Amino acid sequence: MGVHLADVARLTAAACAHLAAFGRHVHVKRGASISAYEGVVALGDIAVSVSREGKPGLDLGFLGPGELLGAERLFLDYPPVAGRALRDGDVWYVSNEAAQRAIVERQGLRAALMQIAMASCADHFRRAAGIVEKRADRRVAQWLFECANMLETSELKITHDEIANALGVRRSSVTDSLHMIEGVRVIRSQRGRLKILDPTGLAHYAGLDVAHERAGSPRRAAERAALAAL
Repeated sequence: MGVHLADVARLTAAACAHLAAFGRHVHVKRGASISAYEGVVALGDIAVSVSREGKPGLDLGFLGPGELLGAERLFLDYPPVAGRALRDGDVWYVSNEAAQRAIVERQGLRAALMQIAMASCADHFRRAAGIVEKRADRRVAQWLFECANMLETSELKITHDEIANALGVRRSSVTDSLHMIEGVRVIRSQRGRLKILDPTGLAHYAGLDVAHERAGSPRRAAERAALAAL
């Protein structure tokens, strides 16, 4: 079945592994679209950028190994979300019906997932509110910092088109933004590849609280508390 979720060292591994047992395993390639329209998706050894289903330019952040895509819709009338794979890896598609069966079988899982879902919604709204006020170059800087942070790398295999699609902006705007960011010597951009020279400087350029971003979002803090009770 590929990657064993028990080996995935992420905070949501317990809930993710339990739901994955009820799901359909799929190996996806980098760049693939992952829809949570009909249920929840348990992520294996993979990281994804998250957006609203059908609106790829509406940036909702990132999820990593052992996390859950689409948990909000298990309990709330919430617009469906989708992910785009940032690298090859494994996912488990869990239908709404299968997820409800898992919740019935595992005591405490409902409360944990509900807390995660509520925190995820709050995280999405917080992110959207913060991005609206940012210039294009700072939005690009934030996306690059968070993507590298999620993948735990200083070198991204990424094109201008991919960044533009993720943020819903023109390619020319991304190109101009990268030139501006390169001007302060925190990144070096080459064809299809980008090197982050100064992660802290990049975060400051984006207007981010570095300590907060590296500690994790409010949603991940909620995941820690909820899953500790399982």
